[in-house]
Amino acid sequence: MHAILALALLFAGSPMSMLRKSNEEIRTILKQQKGETAATPEQKQKIKQIVNGFLDYEELAKRSLAGEWDKLSGAQRTEFVHVFRDLIERNYVKQLRSNVNYQIDYKDEQVDGTEATVHSIVKAERKGRKADTTVDYKLAEKGGGKWAVYDVITDDVSLLRNYRSEFGRIIKRDGFPTLLAKMKKKLAETTE
Repeated sequence: MHAILALALLFAGSPMSMLRKSNEEIRTILKQQKGETAATPEQKQKIKQIVNGFLDYEELAKRSLAGEWDKLSGAQRTEFVHVFRDLIERNYVKQLRSNVNYQIDYKDEQVDGTEATVHSIVKAERKGRKADTTVDYKLAEKGGGKWAVYDVITDDVSLLRNYRSEFGRIIKRDGFPTLLAKMKKKLAETTE
């Protein structure tokens, strides 16, 4: 469910208006595939482009690795962000297929300098059951009035905090190279 909830966008405007625009673009694509068992390669590519426009993979990676980020070389950072992005993209597209019936009600936004939070409630129907989920999007300004999401908090569970905990545990036990190897293995096993 995290993937469907990570709807934001890196364009000029208010954080809330960017989230709405991104959500509508993705919903339009999903409506086109309704009734099909899977999105077409073209639809998947469009969704990935939207996701790449709103999610700040580098910021999410940096904050997920915390102090470990500063220890990495430029090449290691680039490779990590690339693998991380590919995993998130695949998971996002995969989860969207099973979550077509949803609506996001945006409640408010709080902007504090270069940071913003948008509060929302996702109303979804899955297998005939309705559920409301609170979702808070954490965004950072990227300059020129552009915003990008670096965390999604779903019912008080932070995506960023989960990654930080998992990555930290693996790095502490086995080191960064093992974390990257595990991520690459998972990516190789993941089919779209």
